[in-house]
Amino acid sequence: MLCVAGGRALLVGLREPTSGATLWFPPGGALEEGEAPLAAAEREALEETGYVVRCCGPAQLLHYPFTWGSKTFPCETYFYDAELRLPGPTAVPLDPLVVAVDWVAVETLPDLFRYPDPLRGFLLARYAALCGARAVP
Repeated sequence: MLCVAGGRALLVGLREPTSGATLWFPPGGALEEGEAPLAAAEREALEETGYVVRCCGPAQLLHYPFTWGSKTFPCETYFYDAELRLPGPTAVPLDPLVVAVDWVAVETLPDLFRYPDPLRGFLLARYAALCGARAVP
């Protein structure tokens, strides 16, 4: 899920197992059995960040190769725009892969996102649109 507030994107830092580097991503993850993609996006946001969000609008589906560790996986991801339901986190992140949670200035994302296109290009364009579409408090 893609959440922007005040010109900042809610991201999670995950420790890449091969390099040990912290890589930044929008919160997200796999569907649980019988779970709809929208429900999974909201659940993963809470589990990974502690923030309660509400996903809105139709999902944008993206297919891309994703390398994690020394393996490349074919990914199919439903990306939802999201809004904060509460101003602060309500829980401690539960996902053990998450090493950091931060609100990152959207203008710094081109330097932060290190993964290849089409994922990188899609996320940069979507975050820019979200930042322009919402008033900065």
